[in-house]
Amino acid sequence: MGNRIRTLRKRRVGSQSEFAEKLDVSVVTISRIENGMTKIDAELLIKMSEVLQVPVNIILGMGQQEYFV
Repeated sequence: MGNRIRTLRKRRVGSQSEFAEKLDVSVVTISRIENGMTKIDAELLIKMSEVLQVPVNIILGMGQQEYFV
């Protein structure tokens, strides 16, 4: 899931610091999520979905791949 989040973040938001600011978390948290070192709760998953403008199922890897092409 971390790689999907990283790919979407780079395409839709930009830097980890911009993404972290939009989610109201630290850059370290974003780095750990993208590197698979920490899990995210439902609330953060929903916020990510909103910021990245993709459905939650895409972040979870259960959706169309057009978001990654």
